Amino acid sequence: MSTGQSIIIAGLALHVISLTAFFILFLGVLWPTNLFRPKTYGELDREDRKTKRFVIFILIAILLIIGRSGFRVAEYSEGIFGTLGHNEVLFIIFDGFPVAIATSLMVIFHPIYMLPTTPRASKFAGQELRFLPEDQES
Repeated sequence: MSTGQSIIIAGLALHVISLTAFFILFLGVLWPTNLFRPKTYGELDREDRKTKRFVIFILIAILLIIGRSGFRVAEYSEGIFGTLGHNEVLFIIFDGFPVAIATSLMVIFHPIYMLPTTPRASKFAGQELRFLPEDQES
């Protein structure tokens, strides 16, 4: 294996690792929200449902790109004359389709159409976060 191939494989592996870490952290940020637990925090309004759909489409796109990058790591690991690199059907299924689907999802469900267009601060009026106990009045 040449130095160039090693660099490509290391870069693709780093891409898979960093995108997987982003996916896990993104889920960690989403978990405390009421988007996926409406029974706990009350029903979702129209804007919240649109945001929830957008988040689901982003998660699907991320998973598709992680799978595609995993395929590319396997493809380059076999070398330039490997079977994965010369199988056009596998290339289309595992490289072309995921990118086309992920791109289509982000074009069709663009954030400008899916995220709230008006400030949402009034929705949370009176629901201040309290990190420290209030001072006790004497």
